[in-house]
Amino acid sequence: MKKIMALMLCIIFVIFSGCNYTDFLPTDFFLPQDTSSEETQNGEEPFVEIQSEVYDYCYNQLNQTQKNMYNKILGAMRNMQTDRVFLTYDGTDISENINLAYTAVSVDHPEIFWTSREYQIYTLNNEEFYISIKYDIDETTRDAQVAALEARVEKLLAQTEGMSDFEKEVFFHDYLCNNIVYTSDGVDTRYTAFGAIVNGKAVCEGYSRAMQLLCKRAGINCSLIKGTAETGAHMWNVVELSGKWYELDVTWDDLETDTPRYKYFNLTSNEMSSDHIRYVEIKGTGSGVSLKGSKYNLNPPDCTATEYNAEKINQ
Repeated sequence: MKKIMALMLCIIFVIFSGCNYTDFLPTDFFLPQDTSSEETQNGEEPFVEIQSEVYDYCYNQLNQTQKNMYNKILGAMRNMQTDRVFLTYDGTDISENINLAYTAVSVDHPEIFWTSREYQIYTLNNEEFYISIKYDIDETTRDAQVAALEARVEKLLAQTEGMSDFEKEVFFHDYLCNNIVYTSDGVDTRYTAFGAIVNGKAVCEGYSRAMQLLCKRAGINCSLIKGTAETGAHMWNVVELSGKWYELDVTWDDLETDTPRYKYFNLTSNEMSSDHIRYVEIKGTGSGVSLKGSKYNLNPPDCTATEYNAEKINQ
């Protein structure tokens, strides 16, 4: 077997101060050689999966190359694939495309909570590229946790039968405020929807991913916004009602009292910007994007509507 040079970009997640959601920074370095098999999946048809144009917000911000990568990465994560995941190379910036695709999958899919804070990108002869994904838990543990999360989600969804989308959003907001304890201790799941909904312990990322998961399962378009607030790195939501977008911060509405507040419920982007600052906003269809880990948002909506703000709750 001839020697195959391998380039590895190691994406390592770093925990920031404040609300402590996870982020990652890329580091590039060379490995001496890759002695694995030269047989690859390069000749195979690309993984094809129909994405929801409504509910996979970030997917729809990507170009076709990035969408193909997204599908491959998503399929691998769902199956907890541990071998090489080969990705389409079209001659453009491979690390940029993979970064955008991987980040889009991470943002769109709060139900996938078992991936590690690290993945690696390799090349074979600078012609074929693949990633290696790591996982925090084994498949048996994953299956048990998925079952527990699914049971809790189904129970909550049953309670929203007959509600309007707005009423469902209020219900999910209030449930999370009343049943989650904000914690930055050593609970590994505090960044996930599983940690928020099943364990009842989370930081802002856990709150936001739980809200996103519940809304999406209820048929409401919901995504994540990453940025900073007065406490440091922060994450919150954008929610679509009747074709219009609103910003929502469940974490900051949870004062851990008997009654949740609605100070950060369905604000406009301008209103939220008084104490929340979004990370840079980019379009996945662009090229030559200067990326720093995942400290950016993929073309998020500008929220200007006021129809379904907090004033409507008691009407």
